[in-house]
Amino acid sequence: MGLLDDAYKRVAQKRFLVQGDVLFSNMLGILKENTGDVNGSVGLDIFLAVPFTFDDRKSGAGVTVVFESAAYAPNINRLLDDNASRKGNDPYAPVPLRPQMEEYLDRILTVYNVSDKMLFVSMVADTLDTDLEERSPGSEIALEHPDFMQGHLYGMRHFERLIDAYERLTFDPNLRRIPWKNLIGFENSEVDFNHISPEVLQVLLPDMEPGQLLPFTTERIEVYESMDDLPFDRQTKEKLKKLNVVFYSPMVSGDLLIKRGEGQLHVTFLYNLSSKEVSHIEVAN
Repeated sequence: MGLLDDAYKRVAQKRFLVQGDVLFSNMLGILKENTGDVNGSVGLDIFLAVPFTFDDRKSGAGVTVVFESAAYAPNINRLLDDNASRKGNDPYAPVPLRPQMEEYLDRILTVYNVSDKMLFVSMVADTLDTDLEERSPGSEIALEHPDFMQGHLYGMRHFERLIDAYERLTFDPNLRRIPWKNLIGFENSEVDFNHISPEVLQVLLPDMEPGQLLPFTTERIEVYESMDDLPFDRQTKEKLKKLNVVFYSPMVSGDLLIKRGEGQLHVTFLYNLSSKEVSHIEVAN
């Protein structure tokens, strides 16, 4: 009887996965048809405020999707400046770093008392370039782990391998204490000021008290549509511009939950409201 029960559960689970795939496709179709007017900061604010729900009568499943802006933090993959001239026009010199991204990382590492800031920045840079030349001793992880992917950081799991490598070299626990999930992105090309994380804004505006920043983050009511709307000085606005801060970014992250009886399926994905493209789909049950 146990074998039959197990077989039944496996078949039911497989059927639920197939139905989940159909429901996910249906949801995307509805999304594409009904988000054509979400093309600005106000429209995006409204879109993100309301969960997307529907019931599928045929399967008896309930579907809920919650969206958030994916442009809440600077993209760590923008650390290298591929367009900059290499030192002395040497083709073998390391790819230069973007000063504003280097400054941003340095500020984070300083606040959290990371002992060897240069080593970790070098680790990130050596992951993003594709050569095997070390910027600092021990910074080229691919030399020790040939399977380590270079050229792009694909997500937090990939990034955590840098943290692991750094800890093995330095025995410094402070790097792992940093709330990296709130401070860096991996796919967004811009940072949407209307959806910037409190942690990012605190790094960018260190002279302001956390309470002064709440009206721009967790307690924000106003929708900002340009730099002119911000009550900051010219220098601060220039800093934001250099970090690619904008006031509308079409990249959103979706968190979809499908429930039927005791079964549930969880799907996360990225969706571009402008191109209508979906990417980075991950499924769990």
